[in-house]
Amino acid sequence: MRGHAPEREDLSQIGGRQEFGHSEKLRPFITGSLGINVLDPKAEGVGSSTRFSWSVGGGAKYMFSSQRIGIRSDIKLWVTPVPSGDYGVWCGFYACVAGEGTAWVNQGQWTGGLVFAF
Repeated sequence: MRGHAPEREDLSQIGGRQEFGHSEKLRPFITGSLGINVLDPKAEGVGSSTRFSWSVGGGAKYMFSSQRIGIRSDIKLWVTPVPSGDYGVWCGFYACVAGEGTAWVNQGQWTGGLVFAF
């Protein structure tokens, strides 16, 4: 896939969120997930590829005095390792090892919004 930017990516992940702190108003959190990313460049002679992927993120939720309305913001990074097409061989006293390099498909997002508690 070297030199080809995917035109379509389908992420399927499962994960969780962990909140920290004891404040009723401000709740920082971290997120993480694991899953797969289906890369489909839609280019002639290049097929789709299904790869392991993961994500990490964090943010905070702040509730105003009424505890019914607040704001929330978070940032997230999705990472998918793909083979780079570079190969290497390392030889030591007991054995030789061949390895393939890795390139990284990264995506990120920042979101923010209002929180309404019922």
